Amino acid sequence: MTGKRLLAVLLALLLVCSMAACGTDEAVEDEVMDALGVTDGGDSEPADEPEPADETEPTDEPEPTDETEPTEPPTDTPVETGETAPAEPAAGDSTADGDEIYAEDGLAEGRIGDVMHTVFFDFTVNSAYLSSSYGTYVPAEGNELLVVDVTVHNTFHASIEMYDTDFQAQWIDPDPNAYTYPITTDMDTGEALETVSDAQLPAVYTLAVDESRTGELVFEVPSGYPDFGVGYVELYTDGTETITGDTFLVYFSAQAEAQA
Repeated sequence: MTGKRLLAVLLALLLVCSMAACGTDEAVEDEVMDALGVTDGGDSEPADEPEPADETEPTDEPEPTDETEPTEPPTDTPVETGETAPAEPAAGDSTADGDEIYAEDGLAEGRIGDVMHTVFFDFTVNSAYLSSSYGTYVPAEGNELLVVDVTVHNTFHASIEMYDTDFQAQWIDPDPNAYTYPITTDMDTGEALETVSDAQLPAVYTLAVDESRTGELVFEVPSGYPDFGVGYVELYTDGTETITGDTFLVYFSAQAEAQA
């Protein structure tokens, strides 16, 4: 199973389980479970999915990597040296625009404006909207564009390489392929593509220590879906194997952009 496919199944399963917990229609949940190949009421994982890592940070923190990127990470990608993760705020602490979200039992769920604290960086979904075009990019017939404005802040102790495929958009649908990556990556070949707007985040970029960057991730999605989730999964490598850490999901509804 490819890294992209593995990440898609993991996020799709978590998305479905979360929606079921919020009261999603049981028949829809069962249909989604069947499409994902889950037969244990939503608690089973795909057979070849890696075992989630312990939430505690390893003594020798591994090199940050992106299993969804088809190319190998740069050789100068930093390796953690055992620094502890940022302390969690007291219950009820929040930013001016949203809450501070940390993973519990391997999963963190947020909304627009929440600060999602991963082991390598923080990210916030600032806003989202649907559009029939973006710059010179026009989606295929029956599709539209989901434009998600995000802020990413490097909290690691060294520069980190960021990829557009770190983030995945999903919509609620029984189809296990109901996910996509930003239009800056070719879904068939994994090739990085050029941006079509100065506001758009590129396929690959570097964040220096304590650097923040705000930009737009653009996803081509089927028309007719108002509710979405944008997800990120922590992936570590100790040089011999890839370990899955915490999963972060931000849920929101997107409206069509007002036309001039």
